[in-house]
Amino acid sequence: MSTLGFAITFAVWGMVSALAPKFVEMYHLSFVQKSVLIAIPVLLGSVGRLPMGILADKYGGRRVFALLLLFCVIPAIGASFANSFASLIAWGFVIGCAGSSFSLDSYNCAKQRWPRPGG
Repeated sequence: MSTLGFAITFAVWGMVSALAPKFVEMYHLSFVQKSVLIAIPVLLGSVGRLPMGILADKYGGRRVFALLLLFCVIPAIGASFANSFASLIAWGFVIGCAGSSFSLDSYNCAKQRWPRPGG
């Protein structure tokens, strides 16, 4: 189940870069604008891993991962309503949260593989 959830968040996270050629065509973006549009979710996903790891330690990885999956629905749908470069950037920030799923999936796998020693 964790692998399926990770695949979903990864698909949402990679959505911007996969659709970048279409966005360039629709909004006549320059090379720099396209690069920024692709980089925003990647950078935010990297930065978001630390807070997600802290939340997983505090509340449990499965609970935080489930909330992240529910949250990822919002930007996945919302990005389809973007009508400018600025709105794409804004949705890119929110989509970047899906990239933090790496830390949650690693947390869940590590917890299943190496349980804490008793005592």
